[in-house]
Amino acid sequence: MVSKIRKLYGKEKDEELSNTFRGWGVMVNGTEQEKKVLKETDSQTRQRRFQQYLYDYQQHYLRDAITTREELLKKLPPGTRNDELKFDYEKGFGTSSFDKVADDLERLASLAPDN
Repeated sequence: MVSKIRKLYGKEKDEELSNTFRGWGVMVNGTEQEKKVLKETDSQTRQRRFQQYLYDYQQHYLRDAITTREELLKKLPPGTRNDELKFDYEKGFGTSSFDKVADDLERLASLAPDN
C-alpha cells in the first residue's frame, strides 16, 4: 500500500512539473493577456487535478492506511503515536499529505516488533 500511495504522489509531482515547463514559454515570452489566461487555466487545472488525486486516495487507500496505522500503533509503546498526522490520513491538506502518510506507515512498520 505504501508504494501505491507514493506512486500516486509521484504521479502528481510529475504532472505538476510537466505543467510548469509547458507554461514557462508563455510566462517568459507571452503577452500580458496570454500570461493572465495561463494563470487562470493553470489554477483551474491544478484544482481539478488535486481533487482527482484526493478522490483517488480516499477511494483506494484511506481506510487501509488508517486501519494499518491503528494496527501498527497497537504493537508499539505509548508515545509512538503522532496525532498531528491524523488530519493527513483522514483529509489531507495537499498531495504532500500522501507522502507524509507513506513515511509514517514506514516509520511505524520499522518500529513494530516482528510477529
